[in-house]
Amino acid sequence: MISNIETGQFIISITKIDVNGVPVEKTTVYPDGKEVTEVL
Repeated sequence: MISNIETGQFIISITKIDVNGVPVEKTTVYPDGKEVTEVL
């Protein structure tokens, strides 16, 4: 998780992995509520 100390806002990054431990999807949530999902 990356925090921006100046604004006190957080960018949350969630990575989903499959049963083999391979990352399959990454979701990033920005302070304004925007979600970006990438398929890896």
